[in-house]
Amino acid sequence: AIAFVATRPAATEYTVEHRFEIERLDALHTQSPCAGQTTLDLVDLLNKERDHARAIRIVDEFREHCAPVPRLYWESYGARMQVQDFKGAVDDAARLADADADDGDFWWWRAKAKRQAGDKAGAEADMRKSAEITGKNAFWSVIDLADLLEEQQRGCEAVPLLAQIARNNHDQAEKVGVTTRLSRLVRETPCPDP
Repeated sequence: AIAFVATRPAATEYTVEHRFEIERLDALHTQSPCAGQTTLDLVDLLNKERDHARAIRIVDEFREHCAPVPRLYWESYGARMQVQDFKGAVDDAARLADADADDGDFWWWRAKAKRQAGDKAGAEADMRKSAEITGKNAFWSVIDLADLLEEQQRGCEAVPLLAQIARNNHDQAEKVGVTTRLSRLVRETPCPDP
């Protein structure tokens, strides 16, 4: 018994700001485990309190027993990325993309999880899909795609992508050094000047 008590993880201590609301929502969730908004509010607060394991468990239980609420997968995706459950994060992002295939962010999220899981080819495909869907407004997915290409010694493939976002999002590109990066790639590799 002493060994059991000594090896149990410490109970999560929530901040005063959220503790009572978590208790209230938890009681409502226990009474109605398939109430989507209650579950979403509870999981959101758990993530804010960094209780990611519990947030994931609640979303997984909800998914198993209740009608789908895609917005819950935003929460479990974020929690899984925090605890480095990249395979689970890929699954959550895939569910989001299935629910709204025209939202480029979901493809980008899945790409980030795939990249962390070591699936570089899958990450590249999803980043390209995200950029395609988002069009002229694509920015971070293209930056991540350029990073991935450079990491694989394919920097010349990144040049036209970076040139496009520098043209379409000039101010933001300047802030994060896209123009400088483009100049470096053209200077250091045998890439054509965009």
